[in-house]
Amino acid sequence: MTQEEAIISAFEIMGGEKRPKEIEAWVIHHLSGYNWKDYRTVMADMTMPNMAVIQIHTEGVLFLQERGLEYIDS
Repeated sequence: MTQEEAIISAFEIMGGEKRPKEIEAWVIHHLSGYNWKDYRTVMADMTMPNMAVIQIHTEGVLFLQERGLEYIDS
């Protein structure tokens, strides 16, 4: 299980808006063996604006690959 999957599980079961510390406490209590360090950054990365950037980036890379070009990360 990834940290993102654990966070989604916590939200689905707990419902509503939760703070990173609440999510972390739930994961530690209910998913023994999983103990990630940083929940704030991962939760922020999972928000819609960040996901939109990832989607746009992915589409751009695919666009280049379809044309036989390579994406080079600087």
